[in-house]
Amino acid sequence: MSKIVTTFSERLKESLKLKNIKAIELAQLSGISRGAISSYLSGRWKAKQDNIYLLAKALNVNEAWLMGYDVPMESVRPQNNYSTSSPSPGCIDDPNHIEPKPITYSPQQQTLLAETASFTDEQYDKLFDYINFLKLSKSS
Repeated sequence: MSKIVTTFSERLKESLKLKNIKAIELAQLSGISRGAISSYLSGRWKAKQDNIYLLAKALNVNEAWLMGYDVPMESVRPQNNYSTSSPSPGCIDDPNHIEPKPITYSPQQQTLLAETASFTDEQYDKLFDYINFLKLSKSS
């Protein structure tokens, strides 16, 4: 697992400097109050997970990096590689066309799919970030 190498406050200051953003601009971009941003920068408060998500998204940085972990700074958001379109008409008559095998899901996977079916993009972003956080935690 990656170790914490610096404080949340220091990473927040560093990201503002690197991105050339002022605290007031970060408040506007993230929707977090100027007072809270000031408290984070001074080290008086540590942001909770929902605000870490908002800050990381506004700054386009990795949440774990912002929390002080020794991970790459860049935000990694998975790309949607799934297609919901129908196969092209030529595929249906093509004798070399191979139908993909159906995917089988475990009961846990089915529950997860059902529970997240109505998620917004922001909720999926949070879920992916949490999954990445769990992967980091698991590797220790």
